Amino acid sequence: MKLVTTVFASLVLIAGFSIAASAQRNGGGNGGNINARERRQERRIRNGVNNGSLTPKEAAELQKKEEKVRELKQKLQENGLTPKERKRIEKQLDKLNKEIWKLEHNNQRRTN
Repeated sequence: MKLVTTVFASLVLIAGFSIAASAQRNGGGNGGNINARERRQERRIRNGVNNGSLTPKEAAELQKKEEKVRELKQKLQENGLTPKERKRIEKQLDKLNKEIWKLEHNNQRRTN
């Protein structure tokens, strides 16, 4: 009986560590992954303006859309993000990501 209890306790510990490691990889359940994506997209917009691949007008349009995603995230995070809400935000970030790429590669260049 002691062996069964020890094995069970070990399995519970291993499962707990696995869940904690998975949560860290996936953003900790508190929007960490979403925050990192937002920062990368902000950097892409800033770099696009700096290197001329985005016009100021395009950058302003993207920043407006980015702000809407940020507002949605803040509203949904008030009571903690559910998996469905997280998916909704990630879908919006996917859409914004594609739009950034499209505008960066549309051959419109900033004129100096």
